[in-house]
Amino acid sequence: MKSKLFSKKSWLEMDSFKDDIVKLLELSQDVLVQYPQVVVKIHLTRTSDEADVLYANASDLLKVEEAKLRSCFKVCGSFILVLAPDGDGASDNIDDVVDDISSALALSDDDRQKLSAFLAVVRKVSQEDFHEAQRRKEYEVTGLPTLRGVSGNVNLRAIFDTHYKSSISIDNYSPKCEGLTAVAVLKMRLDEESPLEHVFMQMTQKDIRFLIDHLEAMEKQMDALISYVDLEKRAERQK
Repeated sequence: MKSKLFSKKSWLEMDSFKDDIVKLLELSQDVLVQYPQVVVKIHLTRTSDEADVLYANASDLLKVEEAKLRSCFKVCGSFILVLAPDGDGASDNIDDVVDDISSALALSDDDRQKLSAFLAVVRKVSQEDFHEAQRRKEYEVTGLPTLRGVSGNVNLRAIFDTHYKSSISIDNYSPKCEGLTAVAVLKMRLDEESPLEHVFMQMTQKDIRFLIDHLEAMEKQMDALISYVDLEKRAERQK
């Protein structure tokens, strides 16, 4: 093997990896050089819902079936990891990596060119955008349980004139329904390391508005902080 990557990893001996490369090269070069950015964004999402939105948006933007993008996610993500600054292929020449793959799959000149262009973008993304974003994500999820998913529904709950107490004989308990009230139930899925993987809470309409207001306020605060940090970075570069 010419590359350190394939000297350390036995991917080229795996039929599944070869199949993934074939699927990857079915995409046009124009799509291939844009796809790594999509994969980074999807990799850094916290919920499957977020990932689904990114896949759908990428499918519309790149004019490629969503299923094809999903089928190439694993192999692209693997290359992003191994070509990152601390990856097995960090110091490899891209041509050597392409030569090793080409020898195993007998690639055409066109496919070699497409793969070379793709891996060049992967390296740039993995050593710049992905590395910084990954470190940021690590700090974001440190210390407290991380929210991984949210779902909710609204139920109708009966209002009774009296509540049953164990001190009352069940034969003498005769509740009367006086009406209905709406109650929202929110389900939050936390990361697997959390003591409670699922947390449920019930809320009235007023509670929901209260929660939304606080979340929107936090969103505005985060926007302000990000803008401030970006300005500070620009000021540092201009010095």
